[in-house]
Amino acid sequence: MELPQYFPLPSDTNFEKVKNLSIKDEELAGTEKDILDSAKYYLDLILEERGKTSSSIYKTDVLVDLLSSYEKLVKTRIESKYFSDRFNFVKNEIKQRSRTEEQISNKNIERFGVGNKTQSFSKILESKLEAQKHKISEQVIRQTIMQNPDYKFLKYAPFIIEDPLKPLPEENDGENDDLEVEGGIVDLKCPISYKLYEAPFISKVCSHVFDKTAIANTFSGTSKKCPIPGCGALLTVKDFAPDRVMELRVKSHKIHEKQKSKNSKIERL
Repeated sequence: MELPQYFPLPSDTNFEKVKNLSIKDEELAGTEKDILDSAKYYLDLILEERGKTSSSIYKTDVLVDLLSSYEKLVKTRIESKYFSDRFNFVKNEIKQRSRTEEQISNKNIERFGVGNKTQSFSKILESKLEAQKHKISEQVIRQTIMQNPDYKFLKYAPFIIEDPLKPLPEENDGENDDLEVEGGIVDLKCPISYKLYEAPFISKVCSHVFDKTAIANTFSGTSKKCPIPGCGALLTVKDFAPDRVMELRVKSHKIHEKQKSKNSKIERL
């Protein structure tokens, strides 16, 4: 007797096992947190040391290594998310098919032989992944990584520590990783309160930065226009997120100023 090439799901009970299948990334999320916590801790060590002396025993090379690890992690999460989406799509397709699918038995077993065209879960998943593989091309992944705020924070942290007032280098599509900086000085004062940032938050809509207190006073209630001239984006309190880059700028700037003051006093002696 010819062996079946395909087995339909035999019962609703067994289908429950398929229905409950899922792809989880708790471990990746935990690793991501560990990397970010390590970077923050090491940055604090660098800043603390530089507050005491102009030369630090803590080198920014460690941050470069953390950045490399984080980049690999983000890439893995993108690929995992893509696979999870395809997996759930196929799972739902199998779920719908199982409701009307003929169950295998001794009487109809020949229908499930070599000539049967019904694809199994793994075959459908394989074809879906192949058809959509362009969505996780190296270029797409690279662009996604570049837009990740945590990646940007790690990438530019060494640069900010050295000169907190310089504009961030511009990315160049990943083809050439040399960083170029144009002239200008970053303003470390909130454009609403005109005070040095204490808790900077960045708009997820227009990327303008304001201090947390100023945001609470300005954007409470209904949406209001961004106060930056020429912007006009409608914003609410929910449109803002902590700006770690600006926070690091302010911390580093204070330490630079403290060091300058200390050096100035020494020169006058």
